[in-house]
Amino acid sequence: MPTVLIGESRLSTPFTMNYQLFGSGNTKLLFVMGLTVSLEAWENQFNYFGKLKDYTAIKQLVCVFDNRGSGLSDAPAGRYTTCEMAKDTSELLDHLHWTSDVHIVGVSMGGMISQELALLRPHTFSSITLTSTHAGRTLAPLKGAFGIPMSLIYPQGALDTLASVLFPDEYLASPAPLEFVPVCISKKNSYTMKDVFWDTAMKRSKKTRASPLRGFLGQLSAVFTHHISLDRLEKLKNSQINFLVCTGTEDNLIKPVNSIYLAKMLDCKLQVFEKVGHTLPTQ
Repeated sequence: MPTVLIGESRLSTPFTMNYQLFGSGNTKLLFVMGLTVSLEAWENQFNYFGKLKDYTAIKQLVCVFDNRGSGLSDAPAGRYTTCEMAKDTSELLDHLHWTSDVHIVGVSMGGMISQELALLRPHTFSSITLTSTHAGRTLAPLKGAFGIPMSLIYPQGALDTLASVLFPDEYLASPAPLEFVPVCISKKNSYTMKDVFWDTAMKRSKKTRASPLRGFLGQLSAVFTHHISLDRLEKLKNSQINFLVCTGTEDNLIKPVNSIYLAKMLDCKLQVFEKVGHTLPTQ
């Protein structure tokens, strides 16, 4: 995978960022991932947008990347902030020569980074989709607040805990579509979306690596300290960027009320998905 050295003129210890490009064309799509999750989690998106058939009128060039502290990118020691992580992303854009007409999709922490990125270089972006995210100074629902630390304390049950935090129980228990069911499974309706989550996590773990503790703590610090003030929200609203805010009604990590607030402050469309959890792009 290609890499780029980040922070040579900005950080005391520059680090290597991992990224991938898919597709071709003039429509540039940047996907920004959440807490400690690797670029592999955008698999559905880069497979769709980056590999559209030749007859498609508009062709997309897709970029996915690992934030500092995630996946195959380095995990520098010290405190992280969403502002600094936005500067990391800005350097990636400069490396790609993506200086205008860029479309962003940011999920969770990625949405927080996207807000800071839009303030840093507003003329670069045509549209920004903020998914399952917030403007700061908010608390997670109890299930999410306890679930994430518990997955670290008891790693043997981490995937089960994460699944219950990220997805609604009804969704996890539902039969998987046939295209997801392995050929070796005889009783097709016994293979659930929770099984899909498990199998997908196992496959992706072979392509990437788990975040080290310093990466997790650094990103957690960035999430907890993220804040976009009213004045800065006003700047975003008055920019020429087209915003869309998306949320799921069953989000156990970031309450939907945060998306309602963001959409109101940005004076933009709010898309609410019923019975959908925190990982909206996956579900």
